[in-house]
Amino acid sequence: MHLKCKFCISTALWSGWMWFWSNISGPKTGPKSNTKTLLRGLGLAACLSSLCMAAAPPEVQPPPPTPTVAPLVDRSHAEQAYHLIRDWLTIGSFDAQPVTPSLRVSGVDAVCVTLRSSGLTMGTGQALAPTPTNTTPQNKNALQHPVDLVPLLRQAAQAAMKDAQDKAHDLQSRAAMTQDADDENKPAVSDLANRLQIDLQIAHAAEPLELTDKADIVAACQRFIPGYHGLRAVKPNAGRAPTTALVWPATALAANTSPPGQVRRLLADLGLSEEQPNQPLPTGQLSLQRFSVLHVVQPGPDQPPVVLTRGQQVIPTTSVSDRMLTDTADRLTAFLLKRKQPDGDWSGTYHPSIDRYDPATAPIEDLSLVAFVLGRRANFLNDANNGNHPDARGVALARDTAVDTLRRVLLPNAGASPASSHPAAALLLLTLLESQESTAKHKPDRDALAKQLLGLRRDDGWFTASRADGVASTNRPTQALIVAALTGLYEQTRDQALGAQVLASSQLLWQDAQPADVISALPWLAMAEFKLRSLSGTFDHADEGRWLQATLALAKAVDVLRDQLIRTAPPVGSGDVVGGFDLSPTPNALCPDPDWRTAHMLTYLALALGQEQLAAGQERLSWLLDCGLASRFLAQLMVQEAGCYYVRSTGDAVGAVRMKLWDNRLGVAPAAMTLLAVTELQQQIKTISR
Repeated sequence: MHLKCKFCISTALWSGWMWFWSNISGPKTGPKSNTKTLLRGLGLAACLSSLCMAAAPPEVQPPPPTPTVAPLVDRSHAEQAYHLIRDWLTIGSFDAQPVTPSLRVSGVDAVCVTLRSSGLTMGTGQALAPTPTNTTPQNKNALQHPVDLVPLLRQAAQAAMKDAQDKAHDLQSRAAMTQDADDENKPAVSDLANRLQIDLQIAHAAEPLELTDKADIVAACQRFIPGYHGLRAVKPNAGRAPTTALVWPATALAANTSPPGQVRRLLADLGLSEEQPNQPLPTGQLSLQRFSVLHVVQPGPDQPPVVLTRGQQVIPTTSVSDRMLTDTADRLTAFLLKRKQPDGDWSGTYHPSIDRYDPATAPIEDLSLVAFVLGRRANFLNDANNGNHPDARGVALARDTAVDTLRRVLLPNAGASPASSHPAAALLLLTLLESQESTAKHKPDRDALAKQLLGLRRDDGWFTASRADGVASTNRPTQALIVAALTGLYEQTRDQALGAQVLASSQLLWQDAQPADVISALPWLAMAEFKLRSLSGTFDHADEGRWLQATLALAKAVDVLRDQLIRTAPPVGSGDVVGGFDLSPTPNALCPDPDWRTAHMLTYLALALGQEQLAAGQERLSWLLDCGLASRFLAQLMVQEAGCYYVRSTGDAVGAVRMKLWDNRLGVAPAAMTLLAVTELQQQIKTISR
């Protein structure tokens, strides 16, 4: 009995160790698998030895397997998917290979692969998950539906590459002036691989738009965030599989498709184009959904992939600093200087989606704004560096070039008739008054511009578009610009008659003025009002009631604006809107949609910071924090290198300011106004820190 027990124990130990060794010697997935195998082997050996010593060992049942749930798709999966596509392109084949692992995830509806060459779209392909997920409240567990990304990626990448091969072959045929369409002459996948940039979008589970039966396109646009959400429509087909159409968010950004245009595109793909504007959507014939994506893209040749949100990298709010303000201003200045043409004009609005300028040159109002802002920037750089900043001279020369062009347009002769563009004339006058050079050089032009503008003033203090009878008053921003320019002129001349006219006209600006209605006027209102306040002692007829009224109006405008500042990320969408101003809040809107007019708001708040009647002590610190957030949003609106995946000419885009987070038109006015806002903020910080 003793020998039998010893033999049994030895056999058990030997069997356990052999089982353990055989399991660890095979292929495993990683260190955790080896550790788990070790524990199981030791446990089995000990268990067998104990059972052999027992009189009647019971039968051992293995534990039931633990069910596995596919993880929700995340950034790491998207990066793996990107590199998998890159490997297929490099080896020149999409065929299944034993070394290609599965990539099982959940919460995925579809994938889209776009192949580009230096921003030019060469091919696009998409693939739908076999069983689309359903995120309705009745079936939330469907989010865990597992999907293997690998076959979806292969299907989409193959379709995109076929398009790319066809397009490359077509371009080669055109270059060779032949009509050779032989498929055998198409470039191989591996030949194109080094010239193609991968743009991958992985769609998260879609959710319904929840529209009413009478909802139109406007209502649909209020249920998704442009650039962040894609659109999906499913149309049932009797006895057949439903038809599905998708609009991908990054693709819509690259094409600069407006939100209504995205909805119309979706309907057109399903053969349901609207016949009349604003007609109700055919919600009874299809299901409309929205979805967000994981977007991994290679911004340009020989660049590593990046993960983008709404086509750009989100700037953290913690990055706001003096260094960020300086970098932002430097990039804006460089962008504006690049837009200068040899003849003195500035290039107009660049459309990166089509690689075209339209209009070719900036309007006269935009050019005058550029001249004023460059002059302001040059003065700030010189003041901050005791008149010896290395970049100030180049900025001042660019300003002078713009001024010469403006003089030829706005002042063709001495004593010319009123200018056709009054905002441009007012800005040119402001630019000449801001010049630190001798005023004698600009005095004739200064006086001619002042004569033009004063000739538009009615007896009631309002400025009109012309002196003809029955002509309406100018809009409030133009009125504010003219008042600001004439206030600067009064500061130089101290002409009492001019001062009385300016004071009376400025007082009209605050009558029935709602901050939301005078967004573009606020910077010029502030410049005029604060300068008038500093000159109040020169007015014989000045009274405390007038300044009290203006102070109350200024304070009200500040309070309204600060209430509209977006300080935290919205519940749905991205944090890229933080720092923008929600100027037109819609009760049913999914997410605020701030735009480049945040630059007007920041300029106004920065100028108000210098007024002790409005901001002092802790209140001033709070204002500074709000201004920092606003500058962060304006930096977010700027085109980053990482977001140039669809841009044909990055030199024409980098450093420009987009109209909105989903509108990539790049004019000079948004960049100039943003540079003015940042410069005024830097000036106030410099003044406060003294």
